[in-house]
Amino acid sequence: MRGVFRVEPIDNERQEFELFPGNEEEESELAEEAEAEEEDEEEDEENGFLLDREDWRIVRGLKKVLWQLARSAKLSSARQLEAVAGVLGFLEDMPRAEREDDIEISLHGRRKKFNNGVEIFRYWTIRIEGQVLEATSAGSYFNPATGGDSFTSQYWCVEPGCDPMFSDYRDDLWMVPYLGDLADELAEMNLKKDRIEVEIIVFCEKVD
Repeated sequence: MRGVFRVEPIDNERQEFELFPGNEEEESELAEEAEAEEEDEEEDEENGFLLDREDWRIVRGLKKVLWQLARSAKLSSARQLEAVAGVLGFLEDMPRAEREDDIEISLHGRRKKFNNGVEIFRYWTIRIEGQVLEATSAGSYFNPATGGDSFTSQYWCVEPGCDPMFSDYRDDLWMVPYLGDLADELAEMNLKKDRIEVEIIVFCEKVD
């Protein structure tokens, strides 16, 4: 049965994602509309997600990269597309998102090796567990002279009725080059150009 989901069904289901804005003018209009909605919603978040302007930047970055993923050839099954659509639905409903899911989407960048022998591998994780939404920018670093380790550069977590949690560890990662802001990294990510690989886990089970 798994082979049935690999060709025609996912192509048919992906058609609805083709309607999402794809050029700069439309994306600019979308951003203006989102900012207007944020201003209206900030006054009515008592029982929802308490998001400020910086939080909304991350939400917009998440939505942009996930819409890109939904329209890409990175997804090989209808189950994967359904999981991405589930996270997008959660984001679209904010700050009043009420659905409960357990979905994790990991975006793995290509390994970069510099002339001095330093190697960097980057990845980003988006997770919904119940009504808790998390986004993480992380990776691993290796220097042939000093060794290496994994790292987290930024972490963001929100849940209804609570102040958002945001941690920025970049000042402590001075040895790792090219660590950007989470919202900017998500918004500027090009899945094809950056050779991003995708892993999706739903209820602790990897979805192929």
